[in-house]
Amino acid sequence: MKPQFGILKKPTNHRFFVFIGLLMVHGNSHASNSWSPEQIVQKGLSSPLWSKWRQARKLTAEGALQQDGWLPPPRIGAYYQHDFRGSAEADGELTILWQQQLDLSGREGQLESAQVDLAHQLTFELQIAQSNLRYSILKNYFHIVYLRAQENIYQAWVTKLDGNYQKLAFRTKSGDSSKLSLRRLGRAKQMAEAKLHQAQAALEASWQHLGVWVDIPKTKPVLPARLAPRNRSLPEKISLPQLRKLKARAEVLKKRASALGLSMLRNWNLGAGYRLTNIDQQIAHGFQAQLSLPLPLWNTDEPRHKQVLGQLALVEAEYLRTNKLLSARLRAQKKRLDAQLRQLKKLPQETEKLAPQTETAYYAGESSLPQLLDAYQSDAEWQLLHLKLSWQARLSALEFDRHLDSTAPQGTQP
Repeated sequence: MKPQFGILKKPTNHRFFVFIGLLMVHGNSHASNSWSPEQIVQKGLSSPLWSKWRQARKLTAEGALQQDGWLPPPRIGAYYQHDFRGSAEADGELTILWQQQLDLSGREGQLESAQVDLAHQLTFELQIAQSNLRYSILKNYFHIVYLRAQENIYQAWVTKLDGNYQKLAFRTKSGDSSKLSLRRLGRAKQMAEAKLHQAQAALEASWQHLGVWVDIPKTKPVLPARLAPRNRSLPEKISLPQLRKLKARAEVLKKRASALGLSMLRNWNLGAGYRLTNIDQQIAHGFQAQLSLPLPLWNTDEPRHKQVLGQLALVEAEYLRTNKLLSARLRAQKKRLDAQLRQLKKLPQETEKLAPQTETAYYAGESSLPQLLDAYQSDAEWQLLHLKLSWQARLSALEFDRHLDSTAPQGTQP
């Protein structure tokens, strides 16, 4: 019977396309469960908690913006005067008056201009808060990357010790090795397992901290970012949101102080209304106008004016201090990052491991158990040291990015 190749060919192609489809689905599911630093920052900035805080801060600022910009509401009053002249005759007068307080000093213009600076101050405050949130999210993100790598190192260490423990246990039963050696290897395995459990607990705690701003799924996502950062460079002109916030605050106080110094043409009252008189049984209708202004014998705003001037002096001093402090801090962080990255280059991650050669020598009778345990520990500590230096360099890079202009996409740099 001849083989029917036409019948066999179709299911073979079908299986091939099903296999390719499964690979594509698996690849897509893996990609959807992978969070880059940019993605996780966007998730945090889109969280309901951040949105509520931002909205509350805006509402508070809007109230502060409108606080000084409102004229007092107008007043309306009715006045009636009645004069008795004997038992049958009486004179009367009725006045209905509308009054409005005016400010001809230019104070309203100063305060409106101050509101613009106050809006700028709010913008810079939100930038600083957003930069701090970005820093917090990325710090937790890279801490998880660090702890996952640490967990893998401890897990590999435990796996190697466990494999050797099983071999040594078999040799101990057959009388080829002592029970003391087995106990020593078991103790080393328990110590490595304890370190593994500590790393796992710290990793879970870091996930919990990240979950404050980002919803973490049951299946933990993959964080593919590299732990060791690239170097950073100082900009020629350092423009920090903290300084721009203080500068805007100083402008607000200057204009408020100027507005408080213009008291002579403030609080003028202008009134206009209807007047009805009844004199000797003669009724007359008329118009009444009124103007009153304060006598500037003393300035009632003087205490508040001095208070605002004092606040202005404090803000200007804080600006000078913050400028020097942040500039020095940025340069110090840059030097620290440079030193850490130089140290990482001197300490390559991939190096020849001692454990494979020592393990071969041990089972050939050319090495001892303490030497084998030292080799395992030395290999693990070498990797942990490189990992720790990478984490410290990443922290320095995050701190450096945190203090730069938060309007730029800082903090998510590799």
